[in-house]
Amino acid sequence: MEERNDIVIYNSEDGLVKMEAMVDPAGETIWATQKAIAALFGVTVPNISYHLGRIFKSGELEADAVVKEILITAQSGARGISDEKVRYYNLDAIISIGYKVNSVRATKFRIWAANVLKQYMLKGYAVNRNAVSEQKYEDLKKAVGLLENVFSKELLLTSDQATDLFDVIRDYTYALDTLDAYDYQSLKIADTTAPERFHATYENAIEAIKSLKEKFGASDLFGVEKDASFHSSIGQIYQTWEG
Repeated sequence: MEERNDIVIYNSEDGLVKMEAMVDPAGETIWATQKAIAALFGVTVPNISYHLGRIFKSGELEADAVVKEILITAQSGARGISDEKVRYYNLDAIISIGYKVNSVRATKFRIWAANVLKQYMLKGYAVNRNAVSEQKYEDLKKAVGLLENVFSKELLLTSDQATDLFDVIRDYTYALDTLDAYDYQSLKIADTTAPERFHATYENAIEAIKSLKEKFGASDLFGVEKDASFHSSIGQIYQTWEG
């Protein structure tokens, strides 16, 4: 997942504190400058520097792990725009300082930061999961189309077992389309349903796969089940929901 740092604003419940920080979903932390940390806890920047020095000297935290320099582009008076390196400190450092100078604000900020990170991570997980699911779905549909094309050209449909496999594939694709339509709330139920010509079962699906393996001389791994998911998927094709 590509790292992306977003600016977030923390406002205290009493409205006395407004702090700008960067959320880092990839690193699962939040970064802030000494100036921002000082504003958060109601102390001076030199006071923050003093506590950071003691924290690093005592070995409570390692500077390399909690400090990073970020190149910031800013307006520099008459000289125009310039780049400067600014030190940022992560959530561990912020909370460590806070417990030494203002434990109440430190606790409230920690709770807020944890919630922000949780929301970012959940959002990132949902986006990645949907992208992967949609890609797998499209890949499966392409594979199904290719198999149907091969069966037709090679005249495999004259074999009863190949016909069974063809029907299994078609029924499974129909099930995927139905589930996809349900997910996007576009599922439409017809008034009538055509008589079922073929009912796919786990047993005849396995027989059809074995036949295909023998005909094309596939490897030993072809058609080997890694778990019970295939058996479950076949059953779900004909599953009905009764309200």
